Amino acid sequence: MDRIPLFYFARDLMGYHYIQDSRLNMDMADYYERAVHAWINTRKKYRKRVKVAFIIPRKGRKSTIITQSGIPYLLAHDSNLSIVLDGEKKERTNEFLGSIKRVVGGESQTKWADYMGNWHHPDWTWKEDAIEISTRTYRQRKEPSIVTSSVDIGYTGGAPDAIGIDDPMSPETHTELWMASVIKHYNGLGPVLQPDGLFWLCMTRYDDGDLYGHIERTEGVHICEALEAEACILAGKCVKANPEQPEPWHVMFRAALDDGKSIDEVVWTTDFLLSEQKKYPGFFAGQYLNNPWHNPDASFQPEDFTYCKPDEVPQDIMKVLTSDIAWKTPTDRKTERGGDWNVFVEGRHQRATGKVYVTRIERGRWTMGEWGDKLVTLLRDARATRIPISRMTYEELKGGAKGALQEAVRAACSRWNELAPALVLAPRATQVNAKEERVRSVAQFVQNHQAVFARPC
Repeated sequence: MDRIPLFYFARDLMGYHYIQDSRLNMDMADYYERAVHAWINTRKKYRKRVKVAFIIPRKGRKSTIITQSGIPYLLAHDSNLSIVLDGEKKERTNEFLGSIKRVVGGESQTKWADYMGNWHHPDWTWKEDAIEISTRTYRQRKEPSIVTSSVDIGYTGGAPDAIGIDDPMSPETHTELWMASVIKHYNGLGPVLQPDGLFWLCMTRYDDGDLYGHIERTEGVHICEALEAEACILAGKCVKANPEQPEPWHVMFRAALDDGKSIDEVVWTTDFLLSEQKKYPGFFAGQYLNNPWHNPDASFQPEDFTYCKPDEVPQDIMKVLTSDIAWKTPTDRKTERGGDWNVFVEGRHQRATGKVYVTRIERGRWTMGEWGDKLVTLLRDARATRIPISRMTYEELKGGAKGALQEAVRAACSRWNELAPALVLAPRATQVNAKEERVRSVAQFVQNHQAVFARPC
């Protein structure tokens, strides 16, 4: 098939004429199209997965462009692919497949049949939740051309070439329990996809506990435009890749409002967005601005934070290091370690003003030994600045052996022949609401601009 741009494929062949004149929809189509063709052209060469996410505001027509048009577009360029269409509910993903079937099967009055023919073969699989298209030549393959899956039902069997997730949660299911189910389901899809497969996600934001927040923490993201994503895929390596996150997601990220105006008046008028923002500020922050942590009721707000340049940090300070521990099992492969992160925070306390300048933050999924190696690196880097770390604060590990952290510090410093910092125990409160109280007290400290973050921290 000649390379018809996805935007016109969706508008003319699939029949979604309402996308006409939408700049956002054209940009989404271009992003998907470039990523898909870069994957097809380099799949045999690199044999690596390609992961693309579309974090688009609510009602931005991401399902129209990416799910309902993108899947037939992909099959039009390789009819032997097997694609999983995934989402929140099985009923919903079946509805998406139904809309695709009506077009590619010749039931809808569109230009599809004139250009693409009829993809419905009367003797082949054509069910509510799975179809095999008539243009497929690799018929001995057991996986259907398109099969639906969902968080509530799950997916078993098969080894698809591509998996597309469309909004795995909704306002009605926005609960911690459902979010946990979404992440568990997503983690189960990873082993199913072909090692050189295509993974895409289109969704809006809810909070940092949603699927995109999980991906951002565990796999990393590269927020970029279409040309940059295409270049990374063609090169076989993302420019944001690192040893801890070797295969980050390429992300098209949009906020509905830009400088007080709608980014696309065809999709949402500015008046509508401003009205929604006024009525539902918390919901609007995630669903339209895609900035879920900016909740007006949250303890921390963007305007609370104070920043400075590194050379503006005063010299009459005492350098203190602290660490939040989440040691991993040494036998786990580094790229497969999940769960919480280990974090080091380097702060410089100025006694005269009481301010704390946060100058360095490091995180990683480390074993105890790797954590100790990182500690020594921080100690040596600090000494090289002629302001060594004078002390390190710590908490006793919850449920762990008393003194475990002290022993880990001593072992690491002994192994590298490094002087250990003085250790200062920060007692852990045992009250039921202790964590909430601690967050509120820290928030007040930040709101009073007593914490200053040195860029780029």
